[in-house]
Amino acid sequence: MVNLNAGNITVGTINGQQIAPGAISGLHIGNNVITDRMIQDGSIGGSKISIGTIAAEKLKLSQHLLY
Repeated sequence: MVNLNAGNITVGTINGQQIAPGAISGLHIGNNVITDRMIQDGSIGGSKISIGTIAAEKLKLSQHLLY
């Protein structure tokens, strides 16, 4: 196993095949680092979202409700 410093990593040199399952958790990811542009459509399902982690204001319900 190799420990890496983020300052020494060139963008695009590490892919998912090089990262062990479970090696990266929320503790390793800074706030607001991952945006919706970085997440592939359909890649996050209900089984990956903990109960209570998405607040109503994040859902923007008024944009989806029919009146």
